[in-house]
Amino acid sequence: MFKALRGRCKVATVGAENPTSSNACHTADNHYVACPDRPGIAKGTFDFAAIENVVKVIKSTGCRIVYFESVHLWNCFILMRLGKDYVRVTTLHDVVPHDGSKSVLLCQKLQCRLSDYVVIKSAEFTNDARRLYNLPSERLLTLGVWRDWPTCDFRVGDGSFLFFGRMRKYKGLSTMKRIIDSCPHAHFTVMGAPDKESKPLLDDLQGLPNTEVVGREVNDCEMRNAFQNASWVLLPYESASQSGVIIDAYKYGKPVVAFDVGAVSSQVKDGVTGFLVPAGDISAFVDAVEKAASMDEAAYAAFSHAAYEFGSERYSAEELCEDFARQLNIMLADKGGFDGAI
Repeated sequence: MFKALRGRCKVATVGAENPTSSNACHTADNHYVACPDRPGIAKGTFDFAAIENVVKVIKSTGCRIVYFESVHLWNCFILMRLGKDYVRVTTLHDVVPHDGSKSVLLCQKLQCRLSDYVVIKSAEFTNDARRLYNLPSERLLTLGVWRDWPTCDFRVGDGSFLFFGRMRKYKGLSTMKRIIDSCPHAHFTVMGAPDKESKPLLDDLQGLPNTEVVGREVNDCEMRNAFQNASWVLLPYESASQSGVIIDAYKYGKPVVAFDVGAVSSQVKDGVTGFLVPAGDISAFVDAVEKAASMDEAAYAAFSHAAYEFGSERYSAEELCEDFARQLNIMLADKGGFDGAI
């Protein structure tokens, strides 16, 4: 979004030092600071001198809106230090924390309480946001998920199915095993780092003759190659808010097969950008995988182009930046208008 907004208004970013993302910008308006790698309590969490440095950097930008793209314990300290001289905006990517994490919910509640506005990524979670965080309608906004949108070369791929992301139980790892066993003639790639709970489930996939497992964090180049080389992306999730994996699939023109959970139905046009399967119906999911595997080149090309175009219209930063700036301008209506965000 920084790239899309730059030139339209004053905008700066503050993020963790030594960014690994290839999308990280390096201009005079991009500031990188020392901070803990993880959002929970860890070494450095209570380094208040470092927190003060972040506040100092934010103030040096001259921006009056501070937009927090994630939830982090440090953000709570920063929000308190900034005070009401700034318009403070928090983003909730998962309104209802996965796995019912009480610590995540507590941190999100605190960050929301300290913010002037809270942004959610799907209107389907409006009632949950009001209930869980005691948010009045005037403090709650909906802004879609966005990505930089590349030009797509529409590679057909190698016919394989990709299961990608942080490996967590709620993402259907046990279901994935049943899907793979039911489709012996299809090839699957499972890629992502597991947590402690998910590692035994991921280990069960190791050694399957039709499955390649990459059980670790991957860099941007490896991620890009994985999506480009696959033909389809699978999401047998038990629960979800919106899925960033679907957006990444669309970026590379890859259709998806997904269970209809959470707000996933708003992201998949069944029979157009992929197949939407009734939640928990493994037999129907297997049928969809087999249908995808047997699809001819012309039919696949139609799905691929539809996925890319639908994704571009819904999730491209260039498409969404005007609405983003408009909503931020509303927040500053009583402070003289929009002049930047972090």
